[in-house]
Amino acid sequence: MKLLHPLFMLGFVFWLYKQRSLGMSLLDRHGRTTGDENDLKASRAKHRFWGMILTGYCFAGLVAGAILTGMVYPEITVPFGQTYGHGYIGALGLGCLVMSLVLGLTIKRIVKPKIRERFVAFHTNIIFLIAAFAVLSLLTGAGILVLGPSQAVTQIQVTP
Repeated sequence: MKLLHPLFMLGFVFWLYKQRSLGMSLLDRHGRTTGDENDLKASRAKHRFWGMILTGYCFAGLVAGAILTGMVYPEITVPFGQTYGHGYIGALGLGCLVMSLVLGLTIKRIVKPKIRERFVAFHTNIIFLIAAFAVLSLLTGAGILVLGPSQAVTQIQVTP
């Protein structure tokens, strides 16, 4: 049971790589779309669908991680507070993934070429931030498996 969530995390990183490869196949080296319009339309639809599925997969992983943490480590009272920041990092990665999805869905509505190119460039490059959060999340998840949960956050009471 402990290895189920990390295996899904590795699958997420692989799927993220495949999604980027599919997105990059839509662009030339200058960031402009190339190829036959019918082929581009089908590839864009596939890229959009995979992006929505990937976002749902990440959200499900965030929820499942909190639930599995409570099941595997019943002594943890605060699932995100005792996991070396693992849940918080995953939430930041999910936020970046949602932002990338929203950018990707709005690119087709932008008519000015220069602004559209900037949106495409940002949408293309935000994958590195998502990947950084995913790798950091993998490392903190490995820390939980190896070291166990961290100590509970305590409140220091200062008397005047």
